[in-house]
Amino acid sequence: MAAHGYAKRVSIAVVGAGITGCTLAYTLAKHGHRVTLIEADRRAASALPFALLNPYRGRSAQASSYDLKGLRAMWQLIAELEALGLDHGASRCGALRIADSARQAKLWQQRQGARWEQPPRPYHAPYGGLFIPEGGYVVPGRLLRALVTAAERYGATVIENCRVTALAEDPLGLNTSQGIIEAEQVLLCTGAEITPGLPTPALARIAGEVISLKANPIPLPYPLAGAVYSGEFEGTVYVGGNHRPAEQHDPGAADKLQQAISWFIPPLRHAQRYAVWSGVRARAEGGLPVIHTVRPGVIYVGAMAGRGFLAAAEVASAVADALAE
Repeated sequence: MAAHGYAKRVSIAVVGAGITGCTLAYTLAKHGHRVTLIEADRRAASALPFALLNPYRGRSAQASSYDLKGLRAMWQLIAELEALGLDHGASRCGALRIADSARQAKLWQQRQGARWEQPPRPYHAPYGGLFIPEGGYVVPGRLLRALVTAAERYGATVIENCRVTALAEDPLGLNTSQGIIEAEQVLLCTGAEITPGLPTPALARIAGEVISLKANPIPLPYPLAGAVYSGEFEGTVYVGGNHRPAEQHDPGAADKLQQAISWFIPPLRHAQRYAVWSGVRARAEGGLPVIHTVRPGVIYVGAMAGRGFLAAAEVASAVADALAE
C-alpha cells in the first residue's frame, strides 16, 4: 500500500483496512464513488495468516442461503482481481470436513452441494468426511493488498499511518492523527477495536489464535474446516479455531490447537511449531455481519466474526447499493 497525501474534504471515508474496509473501498470505487480508505498502520490491517472459505458451518454442517450467496460473491470478487492481473492469494481447491462420530456422519451425508467421501491419508477419518467442491482458502495479506491496489486503480485514495480518534460533528468528519478530515459519509470498519471517540454497536469481542506448523513432508491436498481448521500454504500448516472472551488469557491455547488438529491429521501432533498469531474479532448476537447507522452520515460495517472472508463481498455490495439510493 503506497503512502498518499489526503484532501481536507472527502466524499466517502472508509475507516479501517481489514477485509471489510478493503472490500468496501474496492467495491465502492468500482461503482464510481469517490472513496478514501484510512488505515492506522502502514499496510492493510488484517495480520491473520490464513482463512477458509467454507459455507458448511457449525456442528450440523448446514450451509445457509446467506453463506452460499456470500461465497459466490467472494469468488466473483476474486475473479475480478485475477482479471486485473493481481495476486489475490486465494485457492478454489475445495474444503474438507471430517466427521468425528457415526451420528455426525449420518447427518452430514444428507447435505446437498457437497459430496461424502473417505478422505485419503494423512487425514484420520474413521467415519468419513464431507468434501465441499466450492470451498477453498485465502491468504489474507495477499488478498487485502490486491483489493487496495484494485481500489486505487478505480480512483480510491489511501491514507496510511493515520489513526482516527473521534468523529467531528459539524461539519461531519474525523479527528485523526493527521488532522481533521471532513467527509460526506463515514463508514466505520474498525472490527473489534474500541476507540472511545467512535460510536459503534455493542458487540462481543472474541479472542483466538492461529498457529504455524512445519508442514514438510506432510502433503495436505485440502484445507480442513470445522471447529478446528487448518490448511497448508508454501510449506506451512496453519491451524486455528479456538475462541474465548477477549478479556480472558489462555497460555495453553496453542498446545490445545495442535492437540485438537492431530486427531484429524495425526502427523501434526509432533510437527514443529514456529509462530503463534493472536487476534480479536467482533461478533453480534446471531453471528451475522452488521450494517448499522449509528447517526446520520455514519455507518458501522462489521462484526464479521468467523464469516469475515466469506461475507465481505456480499456485505460490500449491500452497502454500495444502499449508498446509491
